[in-house]
Amino acid sequence: MKKYTLALLIMSAFSILFFTSCKDKKKAEKKETKTVVIPKKAPKPVVKVKPAPAPKPVIKKVVVKEGEWLYNISRREYGTSQGWIKIYNANKAIINDPNLIFPNQELVIPD
Repeated sequence: MKKYTLALLIMSAFSILFFTSCKDKKKAEKKETKTVVIPKKAPKPVVKVKPAPAPKPVIKKVVVKEGEWLYNISRREYGTSQGWIKIYNANKAIINDPNLIFPNQELVIPD
C-alpha cells in the first residue's frame, strides 16, 4: 500500500504542477493577444471643379435711322418701350438730350 500511496502523492504533485503551469500559459497567452487596428478608409479626394468662365457680353450697336426715337429702338430691340432709359444711360456720352438723337449716330444697346 505504501507503493500506491507514494505513487498517488507523486502523481498528485505532478498534476498540481502541470495544471498550474497550464494556467500560467493561458494567462501568458491572454497577455500576448494583440489588438489589431483596422485602418479607416481613406477619405475620398475632393475634386474642385472650376466654374466655366462667364461668356463675354456681346456689345450690340445700332445705327440711328432718320425719324427714329429711343422709344422706337427700345421697342424693336427689347420688345417694350420702357427700355429707352437703358439705352439712354448707356449712351450718355453721345446723347445730351434723350429727345434729340440724330441719324447715323451709333448707339450701344445694353443687355
